[in-house]
Amino acid sequence: MLTNELSLVGAADRQVKNYEERIKKLRALKNYVGDDQVVLSPELIEIIKKERENLHYSLGTPYIGLDRCIKGFENGQLVAIVGSASCGKTSLCRNFTHYFAEKNETCLWFEFEESDYLFINSFPLLNGQAPTFAIPKLHKQSDLDWFEDRIIEAIGKYDIKIVFIDTVWKIMNGSVANSRNIQFAINLGLDRLREIAKLYNITIIMLTHTDKASSKQKSP
Repeated sequence: MLTNELSLVGAADRQVKNYEERIKKLRALKNYVGDDQVVLSPELIEIIKKERENLHYSLGTPYIGLDRCIKGFENGQLVAIVGSASCGKTSLCRNFTHYFAEKNETCLWFEFEESDYLFINSFPLLNGQAPTFAIPKLHKQSDLDWFEDRIIEAIGKYDIKIVFIDTVWKIMNGSVANSRNIQFAINLGLDRLREIAKLYNITIIMLTHTDKASSKQKSP
């Protein structure tokens, strides 16, 4: 009987102690100020407005109808261009690159489908030359860390704002192939690309084949 009473007293003491700790934490966090502090929505809206005024851009395309639909490419976006093989995805993005070059915007390309010679010589000519863009001298597949490092390098060297990946699966193949849950690995890879786009205030345009996308998603 005495043991039961002592247990009840001990439990009550612990509850009081826990209550006191919660009150103490409440008083401390009531005045908390930090990057992750909780704010009311009007304050957050004002913060976003100021950030967009300073950092926001929207790059139009050479296609009026497309711009009406998507309002141009904005920073922080991950954009997917999906279509069957040889339907013109890469040619479309070459035209985008040509257009951006005319606007003095340098793009960064990660090209895994064609040789460098064929890729560069397939661009439409600008004053008799291919448009200027950035591209790694050597491409490494299945390495998102390497991919992010090359983006940081290109931002520092050439102030790039647009990144093209042809095709996106070549960047994520390693993590997908080594995963027991392929769809989960794909989602993680896409989340990483979104984070990179937001973190470095750029637009990432990824190209992928419909047949590859569907086969990846249907794999067990």
